[in-house]
Amino acid sequence: MHDKVALADFPGALIVASHDADFIAALAPTHTMQRSREGWRYDPVI
Repeated sequence: MHDKVALADFPGALIVASHDADFIAALAPTHTMQRSREGWRYDPVI
């Protein structure tokens, strides 16, 4: 749990790769990047 709090409070940018949806949600990301056949997508989290 402490790792989520420490990362969520980090004032800079983070690039995080994880299959753990709860972990990612706890970080409250503002944008996501996803790779597809067409290339990379950079989208705001709605």
